[in-house]
Amino acid sequence: MGFFDEDTGEMLEIYLLETNQLLDQSDAILLSAEQEMVFSKESINGIFRVMHTIKSSSAMMGLTGLSTLTHRLEDLFVVFREDPSRLSGYEQETFDLIFEATDFIREELKRMKFESFEPEPVERFWDKIEVLVQKVKEKYPELLVLDDIKLCDGGKRSSWACLSKGADLI
Repeated sequence: MGFFDEDTGEMLEIYLLETNQLLDQSDAILLSAEQEMVFSKESINGIFRVMHTIKSSSAMMGLTGLSTLTHRLEDLFVVFREDPSRLSGYEQETFDLIFEATDFIREELKRMKFESFEPEPVERFWDKIEVLVQKVKEKYPELLVLDDIKLCDGGKRSSWACLSKGADLI
C-alpha cells in the first residue's frame, strides 16, 4: 500500500471530491475579489472557512504538510477577519499567495490518486507567508506575533498567530 493506509485509502475519494469543491469555492471568491481588487468581509470569511476545512480534513488524512500550510494561511486570515482594512495595499500579494497555494494543493490532489504518491514539501510557502506577515506587522505595529504556538506538525516548526493588544489567544 502507498502513502495512505487502508482506512484513509477508503476515505480518499471523498477527501479528493470535497477538497476540490472547496478549492473551487476559494477560486470563485478570489476571482470575484480580484475583479473588485478588494477583499470584503464575506470573502475573507469565505477563504478562512475553506482553509479551516481543508486543514482539518488534511490532518485527518495524515497529510501534515497540507494541514500545516492551510493552517498558516488560516492564521493569516484571522488577522484580516479581525480588521479587513489590514489587507489594504496587500491585495495582489495575498491573491498571488492564495492562488499559488491552491494550485499547489490541486496538484497534490491529482497525484494522490497514484500508489506512488508521497507528499511534496510545503516549506516553499513559509517565506512568502512570513514576508506578507512582516509587511502587515510594519503597517500595524499593534499586532503581537506569538512564535511559540505549535502546529499539528509534531512541533517541528513554530507558527505564529496575530492578536491585537488585549485580545484573547486564538
